[in-house]
Amino acid sequence: MLEPIINPFIDNPKEHLYIDNYRFYGKTQLGKLTIEKVALNHRTQFVEKRFEIGDQILERLDEIKLDIAVVNDKRLDERFIRLLKLDPQVFKN
Repeated sequence: MLEPIINPFIDNPKEHLYIDNYRFYGKTQLGKLTIEKVALNHRTQFVEKRFEIGDQILERLDEIKLDIAVVNDKRLDERFIRLLKLDPQVFKN
């Protein structure tokens, strides 16, 4: 007899699995069986790829955060200049 695994068309995977540090963990027996039978935590096949993708996402988010900070600094500078009623051309590089 085949052991059941999570069927994402019928089962909600979030009810049976969670992920931490790019590895899956079972919340239920069905989740644990799925991890084992499908080898979801196979290091070279899945975990390293999840890490690479996650690392790329984090790098991009850091870039976006820096871009937002630059834009916010520029807006603050512009507001400050307007508040002081200074000529903005004086501050151009």
